[in-house]
Amino acid sequence: MCSSQTLPARKRRRKKVIHRGNHYHRTKIMDARGRMEKIFAQAWEKENRLERRSDFGGLCSKLDELMVQNDCLVPVSQEAATATATVVQWLGTHMGFAFLESTLLKAGYRIVPIKKQRE
Repeated sequence: MCSSQTLPARKRRRKKVIHRGNHYHRTKIMDARGRMEKIFAQAWEKENRLERRSDFGGLCSKLDELMVQNDCLVPVSQEAATATATVVQWLGTHMGFAFLESTLLKAGYRIVPIKKQRE
């Protein structure tokens, strides 16, 4: 049974939310930092397009899928979408990427850059 703050998945009304972080303007910077943030920000935006069919019927975003509790979708607010997009974009900063590298290293993984092939 869904609580009063959630809606049954099939009866949920969609409010359009924008999946961009608080510092999205930094993706316009044409240096290495801006390029990396842009890659992360755009990947998250793409993941949240309403193109996929959900198990609950209808189209859903990646954030919608993350907000399922007891087979009920918790409505995604603009605040939640902005906060999540901000964190994902942050992973593309030097500090965020260092966090990813150190955390993955602790888990037994390593990020290895792809070598460019000579033409």
